Parts: sequence; structure tokens; C-alpha cells
Amino acid sequence: MKFILATIALAGAGIANAQWVAGDIDGKEGVYAVTQNDDGEIFGRYCYFEDKTCVWLVTNPLRCEPGASYPALATSKDSAHVEVVCWGKSPTSNVYRYFVKPYDIVEGLVNDGGILGIAVVAKNGNFRVSRFDLNGSQRAIRESSTKFESRSKTRGQVL
Repeated sequence: MKFILATIALAGAGIANAQWVAGDIDGKEGVYAVTQNDDGEIFGRYCYFEDKTCVWLVTNPLRCEPGASYPALATSKDSAHVEVVCWGKSPTSNVYRYFVKPYDIVEGLVNDGGILGIAVVAKNGNFRVSRFDLNGSQRAIRESSTKFESRSKTRGQVL
């Protein structure tokens, strides 16, 4: 799978929906619906045409080893134990990227609305709590889903 983290400026890229932006990944390889918190961390859904796959991604400054899995707690109106898998350091900023799964559990928390909190625990005992406003998420995700489904001609798989 080829993954590219879209570098976005919430004020200038894609379609703004309250705190969320929907748009095309650089190179037109897929679409995204993302938000950025006050600390500059990103959370969102990325869908890739070639693989017909969608993933949830979060960034934070907590160092990680690519491919390593870490336990996490995610909360909105409900809470769930989730897993984050390190993708590695971002090539464009001083943060690390993590896939958040299982996909369906994260999707349910996003659909709950409110504030999404993700607490990631690293193997060395360090942890990071990131919070994201879900206001506007449903519209941005719907817009990116429409593009994804029309361009890929099939419903995406999930990680």
C-alpha cells in the first residue's frame, strides 16, 4: 500500500467544514477528511483509490518504531480500547503518524460527535493524549466518501 500524508493548511486546502477539511491527497491518489487540533496534530480518514482502502490516522510527537503496535484508549461519547500502529515520522513535520484501528470502532466514536480523545501509551511508558473537535466531521467524511466511491467504483475496504 502506498500511503501519503496530505499536507494541509485548514484554511486553504480542500473544503472546510467547521473544524474539518475534505480534499484530494497530493497526487490524486485518494481523498481525505481531517481535522487539526491546537497542538498541530492531525486526525482523520484517508482513502486510497488503488488499494480501495480507508484508514484512520492520527499524528502526535510521541516517538514510535514503524510497524510497532501500541495500546490506546479512544473516547467521544463512548470509549473503547483501540490499537495504534506506527507508520513512522512525518517527512514534513516533527510528528509521528499512527494508524488507529479497528476501523469500525473508531468510525463509531467519530459518529458519536463531540470531542474525540486518543490516549496512546508507548512501550517505554510515555503517553500522549490528543483531542480533536468532531464538529463538521460527518459532512467532510460524507464529501470524501462520495468522491472515493465515485472514483474507485467500489466501496472501500478498511484496515
